[in-house]
Amino acid sequence: MMPKSRQASPEPSEAQDMPGGAAWLPHGCSVAPHVHEAGQLVYAATGTVTTTTARGTWVAPADRVTWTPPGFAHAHRFNGRTDARLLTVPVEPDQDLPVRGR
Repeated sequence: MMPKSRQASPEPSEAQDMPGGAAWLPHGCSVAPHVHEAGQLVYAATGTVTTTTARGTWVAPADRVTWTPPGFAHAHRFNGRTDARLLTVPVEPDQDLPVRGR
């Protein structure tokens, strides 16, 4: 049997808007399924981001990124205290980025 942690774990919460495309998010924070007209890159400077779509789930540890093409319903979950960065990619430039099944 594993010992209980001595550190309190905050309850998972819903992420609020990321002002300026960056935010510190607590462990277990999530973003409900949603869709963007533009593509989206989510980068975790620390912590881990998990992006889920109907086509699968991608886990990006610190210093990695997840890519969601425009029009794809997706959700995010952050593990560990995460310094998250968000970059929206306008439709025109993102046509050169990969999309399976396009």
